[in-house]
Amino acid sequence: MAAKPKITKEMLIGEVADKYPMALAPLIEVGFHCIGCAISPYESLEQGALIHGIPPEEIDNLVAKMNKIADETEEQIKKAQEKGKIKPVFGKDEKGKGKK
Repeated sequence: MAAKPKITKEMLIGEVADKYPMALAPLIEVGFHCIGCAISPYESLEQGALIHGIPPEEIDNLVAKMNKIADETEEQIKKAQEKGKIKPVFGKDEKGKGKK
């Protein structure tokens, strides 16, 4: 069974920008530059895409590209943490104890 996508077209633009900033590149590439505008906290990816003239059939492709980037980035972070190259900011410390 496929993993549940992190990003959906129903998500608010501001929420996606906060949680997955690395996944915004596909939007910028197609001229979707309102990521930081005043409406982004209240408008879904789908609403913003339609307003910017992105065809409905292309929205799912954009969201799929964004999920691929988010997944790949999380995997790279996880590998770097396992190798000790970076330490988690939240979660457990090196002794397995919870951080505050």
